[in-house]
Amino acid sequence: MAILAGKLRTTADDQDQPIDRDHRLVPEPGQDQDQDHDQDRSARADQPTIGQRLACAEAQVADADFVAALQTLTELAAAELPSSSSGDFQRFILLLARVLRALSRYDAARDVLQLARHSTLTASRAAAEEAEIAWIQHDYDRGAEAATYALRANLANRKAEIALRRCRQPITPSLADAPTGGVGHVAFYVSEGGNFGDVALPVSVRESIEHVAGQTDWLPIHAHQVFDEARLELVNGQRSLIIGGGGLFLPDTSPNGNSGWQWNVPAELLNRIEVPISVFAVGFNLFTGQRFRGDLFTRNLLALTERAQLIGLRNHGSMAAVRAMLPERLHERVRFVPCPTTITEHIHPGLPPARSGTGVVLLNAAFDRAERRFGDGYAAFLEQIHRFAQRVRAAGAELRLAAHLPADEKLADDLDSSYGVRLPIDPLYDRTLDQGYAIYRAASVVVGMRGHATMIPFGLGTPVLSIVSHPKLRFFCEDIGRPDWAFDADDPRLGSLLADRVIDILGTEDAYRADIARLQLGLKEHIDAAARDAAVLPGPQDVSRASAGSPPGVAVRRPTAG
Repeated sequence: MAILAGKLRTTADDQDQPIDRDHRLVPEPGQDQDQDHDQDRSARADQPTIGQRLACAEAQVADADFVAALQTLTELAAAELPSSSSGDFQRFILLLARVLRALSRYDAARDVLQLARHSTLTASRAAAEEAEIAWIQHDYDRGAEAATYALRANLANRKAEIALRRCRQPITPSLADAPTGGVGHVAFYVSEGGNFGDVALPVSVRESIEHVAGQTDWLPIHAHQVFDEARLELVNGQRSLIIGGGGLFLPDTSPNGNSGWQWNVPAELLNRIEVPISVFAVGFNLFTGQRFRGDLFTRNLLALTERAQLIGLRNHGSMAAVRAMLPERLHERVRFVPCPTTITEHIHPGLPPARSGTGVVLLNAAFDRAERRFGDGYAAFLEQIHRFAQRVRAAGAELRLAAHLPADEKLADDLDSSYGVRLPIDPLYDRTLDQGYAIYRAASVVVGMRGHATMIPFGLGTPVLSIVSHPKLRFFCEDIGRPDWAFDADDPRLGSLLADRVIDILGTEDAYRADIARLQLGLKEHIDAAARDAAVLPGPQDVSRASAGSPPGVAVRRPTAG
């Protein structure tokens, strides 16, 4: 244990980011140096407990303040490590590994996780974490081995199942199988059963490019894996690189110490990319009150913008936030590029006919980061949704829950347990993309809390309303000139306001659909213009190089599971 504490001190000392001490429970070094020994002993008696220190570190992790969390855990290890047989020790180990991983200290994180394998309570979880880290580093054999170990210890470990699949079926092809002269595409490629909105995103980006540039050979690069020398060589063999879409500017989804946002790219590798770079329909995705810690993201954003020909943000709120972090000379590179899911009718082939007048109202809720979405007001929110359900059903509508993730089904469970209201569920996460599109296309109106539970049905021509628990939903409604389609999740009149508008839509649905059709065309102009720039249409030399260097069958028309 002394060795672990020593390593922790070294690791913490190596961090060059400033430490935010908002959650610190321990005194600053030297704070009481002028006190006598009796006072010092008294102060030590008031030192926080192991549990309090762990809770402090967990709060720092929740705020994506990983440098401060590492400092807190280092101080805990130096003062008093939990007993290796205690639950606090396993809590400490797993939290420490998570923090080291978030700082891209991958080898150190895997070493720490080995200590958790000795407990039957945490063996499977620790091995699954090891497998994920190995996948991030492209160490697929080691990742598969760790994931298999995790599944043997717990067959229900979904994280291990996903890691095993990813290691056995990497998203990026080998150099021998990769296209040349195509388009590299950095995106979050979700695994089977993942968030329905994230499933749609890479497909929509590619369809928007091909809509203006024709069929394209695609080189997929998973945003969460380290962008290393092998990926650099592959990308430099293409004609351009596209990054997006989605809310990639976020510090706490797959955090890393290389870039500070979701694309895990070291600055040195970013600067060696030789092809044109376009950031396409990305969101500055922070919740209200959330922020990037330190200056890692700012430095990486500046380097990215210097290299990119286009920084396409999906709403004007994101544009304002990004421009505020850049020098004025780079502001013109930041452009409005709406999410291409908002024009799915125009770019996705084979959609079923739109169905007006079905009377189906789809409701979507989101529970990730629930404390940021609801604070302590979830009970009041649930009561308002109950009132909404009563009114809409009384008006003759069929109310159903559209779940982008299994966790979204919590709303149906809570309505049932608290009010006896049972909602049929459409599990979009368990449907193909086209099946999910058909469900949204057949609704009369969609009331969504997730961004893509608004943007996807809108792009399919279906009337939409937004429950705002994240700024991006209001940004979207404002961008299309319909701010009255957005309703705050904490509004004490939410139930009645939503019900009034849904009932109005049900009575004038065709007018709403015609309005959406016009609004789509306005967004399409921006997307088409950005797609033409991002595609970097091939010239004769590119075409000949691609046909000479690419084996048959390398065109990737749809992203595969992550």
